[in-house]
Amino acid sequence: MISQFFVLSQRGDNIVFRDYRGDVQKGSAEIFFRKVKFWKEDGETEAPPVFNVDGVNYFHVKVVGLLFVATTRANVSPSLVFELLQRIARVTKDYLGILNEDSIRKNFVLMYELLDEVIDFGYVQTTSTEVLKSCVFNEPIMIDATHMPPLGPAALFMQGNKRMPGTAVTKSVVANEPGGRKREEIFVDIIEKISITFSSSGYILTSEIDGTIQMKSYLSGNPEIRLALNEDLNIGRGGRSVYDYGGSSGSGSVILDDCNFHESVHLDSFDVDRTLTLVPPDGEFPVMNYRMTQEFKPPFRINTLIEEAGSLKAEVILKIRAEFPQNISANTVSIQMPVPKYTSRVSFELEPGAVGQVTDFKEQNKKVEWGLKKIVGGSEHTLRAKLTFSHESHGNLTKEAGPVSMTFTIPMYNCSRLQLILQTKLLFTYRFFMASFTGADRGDVQKGSAEIFFRKVKFWKEDGETEAPPVFNVDGVNYFHVKVVGLLFVATTRANVSPSLVFELLQRIARVTKDYLGILNEDSIRKNFVLMYELLDEVIDFGYVQTTSTEVLKSCVFNEPIMIDATHMPPLGPAALFMQGNKRMPGTAVTKSVVANEPGGRKREEIFVDIIEKISITFSSSGYILTSEIDGTIQMKSYLSGNPEIRLALNEDLNIGRGGRSVYDYGGSSGSGSVILDDCNFHESVHLDSFDVDRTLTLVPPDGEFPVMNYRMTQEFKPPFRINTLIEEAGSLKAEVILKIRAEFPQNISANTVSIQMPVPKYTSRVSFELEPGAVGQVTDFKEQNKKVEWALKKIVGGSEHTLRAKLTFSHESHGNLTKEAGPVSMTFTIPMYNCSRLQVKYLQIAKKSKTYNPYRWVRYVTQANSYVARI
Repeated sequence: MISQFFVLSQRGDNIVFRDYRGDVQKGSAEIFFRKVKFWKEDGETEAPPVFNVDGVNYFHVKVVGLLFVATTRANVSPSLVFELLQRIARVTKDYLGILNEDSIRKNFVLMYELLDEVIDFGYVQTTSTEVLKSCVFNEPIMIDATHMPPLGPAALFMQGNKRMPGTAVTKSVVANEPGGRKREEIFVDIIEKISITFSSSGYILTSEIDGTIQMKSYLSGNPEIRLALNEDLNIGRGGRSVYDYGGSSGSGSVILDDCNFHESVHLDSFDVDRTLTLVPPDGEFPVMNYRMTQEFKPPFRINTLIEEAGSLKAEVILKIRAEFPQNISANTVSIQMPVPKYTSRVSFELEPGAVGQVTDFKEQNKKVEWGLKKIVGGSEHTLRAKLTFSHESHGNLTKEAGPVSMTFTIPMYNCSRLQLILQTKLLFTYRFFMASFTGADRGDVQKGSAEIFFRKVKFWKEDGETEAPPVFNVDGVNYFHVKVVGLLFVATTRANVSPSLVFELLQRIARVTKDYLGILNEDSIRKNFVLMYELLDEVIDFGYVQTTSTEVLKSCVFNEPIMIDATHMPPLGPAALFMQGNKRMPGTAVTKSVVANEPGGRKREEIFVDIIEKISITFSSSGYILTSEIDGTIQMKSYLSGNPEIRLALNEDLNIGRGGRSVYDYGGSSGSGSVILDDCNFHESVHLDSFDVDRTLTLVPPDGEFPVMNYRMTQEFKPPFRINTLIEEAGSLKAEVILKIRAEFPQNISANTVSIQMPVPKYTSRVSFELEPGAVGQVTDFKEQNKKVEWALKKIVGGSEHTLRAKLTFSHESHGNLTKEAGPVSMTFTIPMYNCSRLQVKYLQIAKKSKTYNPYRWVRYVTQANSYVARI
């Protein structure tokens, strides 16, 4: 029986207040807040969730910074009231989309209507969102989610590797999208809270997982859903379910101690295939709660050492190691350690190059605190703290300090290995051959040229070279080919034509194909073969190129493409890096056709801009930079209807020409912080009228992908990697190579697909490798045929350093200088969201057709290695 319900802000402001019975004084909200705020005067750290003042019981829970409070004079179950408060918070979030002070204030009428339906004269009626929809008719006033932090458990969707739109979990389950439509989508969270106690020697004493499968449904018509869990899932420590469900409990199986299900879940087929069937109600609800005490791999290992360093001093060493995969990151990590009560001062020492770490000594509570913004899997971090005491210690320091406690959040990772099993169709990209564009049109090259070409390319190694060159001649026929996303685009001719011209043609045909099909692979081309032949007939006529412009082709090619499901395809092409690292756009954004509409006949208004830089650097044997160059391009892909005018603003301190003056004689100062390009060229659609004044490019973008600007820079810049190499003899038939690389970019940036190669002496017979301790995602290999050492790293975080030792065994003694017979070291990599030139897009302005016209704009930066070489 509830007397009052109210919601307070962190400042104590009364946002919502509802008095149901009138038996508790009106000033109860003020009494409650003062009691909670000044509770520390009673000697405790904070107010308990339930307490009594003057015969009134106060129950409260804190949800996303708001205090949900209930009062009563009756002797009711605290657990019942806490559950009620949590459910009211959940229903409020279901209706308002965003749960915060602003959304509640703007929807106060709806809030009071909800509270009147949930509780009547102090007695609970219902907390079901679905039931409330039939009796609550006020529409919520929606708050702009882009200005709010993600809240609630489902907000973890928006951390780490994103799988959905950023505003997905901030929508109301009752309000429609703009335009009266409702977007059909469903969200499932597997949230696990783990409790682990380590002994002083690092062994696990107790471990437990409390997990829940949360679901939030925005599906109209309440369709039936089947949710498949691990097939080897067992419930009950003996491998048998508490419901006596069958299943083997092998070493790799997932064994839960116990679980319970939502009332809407049907367990008819759970015994057979571990599938849950349910008709989801509206709003957020727990599908399944479970508990697991079986031994599991902890996400972190904590090592702590405290020892005296004098009569009034001691030193603490805290070391944590992330045990999860390298592609996973933990966020908002906080570590606390109580120190002896007579500690008067603490000084901290972090590891070299530490970024995003904060330390503090809470003198009032005598606690050392260490906060880390982000921890990448496989990494190790150390903190040293020097304690100064007010008097000598008379006991054992290890008993007066500790224990160490740790809090963290790890998105896209769970310890129990409980998973939603999705049956996906595997698609493999095989070789595709598009043969003889010019020859097929003219009839002067034999029909079997495709087979001749492929056999020649496949068995080219027999001629003593590693692979076929991009152009070669067989029986008087010139074969030109380029490889694009695993497909070979080939042209043949008997004429003596410019190879550069043919290569450019092949690349443009590949680009036009991707513009039309959205996805460029074998499957999409096969399904759109009619469209492909129509395109080729328009691009080339009797062997002569007519046009490669997507915009021009739209006026004469009328076949609609058959779209391929992008979710089953690997990301391809340069713009695929949109889908790597920190995502900024929908996963299928760059796989759309520029001619096909979205389902429903609409076209999503959006534009993509890539700043892609390929860098070439040569280091001397002592590590100095001998040559450095950046070849960059600003790529644009437009899905805007009506071709509106676009203004693209670059750095104001941009200068073109080494002297600080443009090759077009544009003005500007060339200060030390300015960006100086050697030369550049622009797309034909770019207007340079205002470029001299404010470095702004004006253009009307054509359809498809095109380079807005190409530029070159030889001015000195900071290299993304430093490479140090050492090779020395270790005996008459042995030598040792030490390769060390250091990432010079910020810690929040990561390089992907890093590969390092080093030629070794021709008489090397065997190589053994030694990686640094705890190395994850690294692969080494010795290519005996080419006499090369290869070292691949899946991911390198900025500021990190990696070392490889390779021991070489020779077939005979070396008679020369090893440094002349080995090397140079070459490196390839890709770094998303980073560029060395510091060239930036300051803003991207699109001419508005109407007040409501607001297309999506996506900008990203990519740095790739072109020729990254270090001499030995």
